[in-house]
Amino acid sequence: MRFFKTFRYLPFLFFALLLIACGEAETDQVSEPVAGSPVTIGTLKQPEAVPAAPQAPPTDGTPYVAPGLITLSNATITENEAVGAIIGKLSHSRSGFARYRLTDDAAATLFSIDVRGHLKTKVRFNYEERSVYTVEIEETRTRTRGSFEIQVLDAKDPPTDLQLTHNTFYKEDGVGTKIGGVVVIDEDVDDTYSIEVVEGGTYVGFVNGALAVLSLFDVPQKEIAIEVRDSGGLSYKKTFWITIQNRYTPDPEPSSDPEPANDPEPEPSGDPEPRPPIFDGGPHF
Repeated sequence: MRFFKTFRYLPFLFFALLLIACGEAETDQVSEPVAGSPVTIGTLKQPEAVPAAPQAPPTDGTPYVAPGLITLSNATITENEAVGAIIGKLSHSRSGFARYRLTDDAAATLFSIDVRGHLKTKVRFNYEERSVYTVEIEETRTRTRGSFEIQVLDAKDPPTDLQLTHNTFYKEDGVGTKIGGVVVIDEDVDDTYSIEVVEGGTYVGFVNGALAVLSLFDVPQKEIAIEVRDSGGLSYKKTFWITIQNRYTPDPEPSSDPEPANDPEPEPSGDPEPRPPIFDGGPHF
């Protein structure tokens, strides 16, 4: 009878042994951690480290300087470009709808930024005067700032003026007389030029680099035009007056008409002028 009572607990004992066996099996699946790899417990992994959130802009109005957040697609401009020329386009890595402004009032007189983020010129830049400008730009929503160097590129400049060292010669010196030289005014100081007389070349022309008389003219002045062309084919033309003078002025010839005689004025007499009679109505003796 006792045997049957003991047999009655055998299913519970078998179930307990089964649970113990299952627990040992799960414990055997735990592997030793390897350096540089995530620790695995069963089929679960420890969560990987989450990168730190980006620093938020300050809320007290202080500019948040974060290099690299604002970028400019291009930072060069060729000199003599027209006012309003686009230098480059601004973009912001964390602001989808950005608004920009120039932080320096001096830079704001030279550059502007439109609503599309284009950095544009407000003046004509001259490479010979200045070739590098530094601008600081702020994105107004995030108050992030970026600094950029704008470089002005050199371009071929045409000559801007011509000057004659002399424009007068003496008639007695004749044909071949050197009148003077020509000075070219150009920002490209190292350029080379070709110069010629394009109007009035019958009378004057260039001989051995100097303006000289080719033939005499019978008027006091002669108008000519000189054109200069640089190595890039850019030209400039200017007119001048060439004056011819006589070295010696002859004395004036005497006149054949006799000079009129000068009659002397009559001298005043020493006698006093007679006084007119006085008529006062009374007797006179």
